[in-house]
Amino acid sequence: MKMVLRQSAAAVLFGLSLSASAGETLSFNPSQLFLQGGVAQLNSEFSQNTGIKIEMPDNPSGCGATVLGLKTGKLDAGIMCCPPNSADLGQGLVASAVARDGLVFSVHASNPVQSLTSAQVRDIYQGRISNWKELGGRDAPIHPYAFIMCPQRVEEMRSHLVGERDFKNGVVGIDNSKLAASVQRVKPGIKVNQSVADDPNGIGISSTAYAPVQGVKFIRLDGVEASPQNIMDESYPAVRYLYVVTKGYPAGSTKAYIDYMRSPQGQDLLSKEGRLGRI
Repeated sequence: MKMVLRQSAAAVLFGLSLSASAGETLSFNPSQLFLQGGVAQLNSEFSQNTGIKIEMPDNPSGCGATVLGLKTGKLDAGIMCCPPNSADLGQGLVASAVARDGLVFSVHASNPVQSLTSAQVRDIYQGRISNWKELGGRDAPIHPYAFIMCPQRVEEMRSHLVGERDFKNGVVGIDNSKLAASVQRVKPGIKVNQSVADDPNGIGISSTAYAPVQGVKFIRLDGVEASPQNIMDESYPAVRYLYVVTKGYPAGSTKAYIDYMRSPQGQDLLSKEGRLGRI
């Protein structure tokens, strides 16, 4: 591991009591999603005030990379957008919620549809609705886009779209056996919005953490906009938590880092762009 945890005299950082040692390096996988928030500035301010350096991979990946890095000792902590499953917990992984994230549906800017219900979204991705005119739009086929999510973990969009919690081979929150043949699979994040921007009949799902792409608009879900306030108070119907995961309960510098993320100052930084929600 890059960092050796050890006890030191208590320090105070923005009102937080910390037990950490200056000069340490903490190896952290932020995932591509978490990078979209204010984590870079948060890391900079945390390091300036504690002397603890945060080291991140050049091309961070998602939940699987965090779990593997923790198991092999290459990481001290990492982000997961899905809560650890029983196998993860059985290996001593511990999750600490640090932010909320809204899962939003995007359509082409020219699409007249402004809002969909959760039931309509399920019907689209399971193939029961296939034309925009059924939803008050133009007479045109619906082209749904999906991304691969953690198939072996409880993934929030899978739960929301299907109304159940445990599936094999999760794709965009849907068990493969329930996925419509029309669903086109793309990489998560901004790739989904780019695909919709190029397709006037497309619909995709992404995180509010990713900046909107020109030519795409986010639609309301069950009549509720995915605004920062609606995500924070969870009046928006598709909200998930983002977790910092550690091997064992966080201590020393790792605990100091997580405590700072969860502090008012840390929450201000993570949510300053309006992309990640406060906890």
